[in-house]
Amino acid sequence: MEKREERIYHTVVLASLLHDLGKFLQRTETEDASLKGKHPVVAKEFLEEYEEHFSESFDFNLLLDLVKYHHESGLNGLLVQDLPSEENKPLALLVSQADSYSSAEREGEKIYRHYKLVPLTTIFYKIHLNGIDKLNKEKPSPKYRLKPYKPLNAFPECFEEFSEKEYNQPVNDFKNKFSQMLKNAPRDNWEAIYSLIYNLLLTY
Repeated sequence: MEKREERIYHTVVLASLLHDLGKFLQRTETEDASLKGKHPVVAKEFLEEYEEHFSESFDFNLLLDLVKYHHESGLNGLLVQDLPSEENKPLALLVSQADSYSSAEREGEKIYRHYKLVPLTTIFYKIHLNGIDKLNKEKPSPKYRLKPYKPLNAFPECFEEFSEKEYNQPVNDFKNKFSQMLKNAPRDNWEAIYSLIYNLLLTY
């Protein structure tokens, strides 16, 4: 693989990891205008601040395009087909299709609640032992708190919704650590940058 092709490949991989970053950033209640609007634009504008940290190992303009245009429907003006660069459209389609496949498990959800308040229910809630298959509908299902990923925080609790403070703090912590992490990351090592971001996202 030629150097330019490698650079494009690395950029597509990173864009696939970061394309929905805007959704996470928008979980916080803030007056910051940069976090308002459609999530692809929020992610793009957030990443624009780090051009010097990404440009050595990635095609930065391509990265911004793939993050901004990763939908095929629902977001007029931000669709794959709206991408100005014809050359980048097949790569945007690749990210879009991967996103669709990875989110297929959410199909069938019909109850609407504000996404900032909805916690993740543990999959173990659906496992029934000794032939017991009746769930206690009066008690909230076990869910995960919004805390950094580590063993002590791995145990679910019974509650319905997050508090405002609970969903603000992780986003603020993430933004601070993301900035500090990129400042210390080796800019010429794409795998190191990717791994650092991956592990930070995994934590939050």
